[in-house]
Amino acid sequence: MFLRIGSAWILLGLIIAPSSYGMQNSATTGTLAGTIRDVSGAVVPGVMVTARSVTTNQTRRAS
Repeated sequence: MFLRIGSAWILLGLIIAPSSYGMQNSATTGTLAGTIRDVSGAVVPGVMVTARSVTTNQTRRAS
């Protein structure tokens, strides 16, 4: 009986583990919006913005 219950838990773990691993990287897009201003409050044209993921250290740039 205990062997059957243990086998069921192992089987359940083998099914759930791979599906939860794939969910960690499922979000591949995002949106940032805003305005770059200097210290006087004027809009700064033509700036380059770099966003960096703190978990993967990947960067994306936009101008």
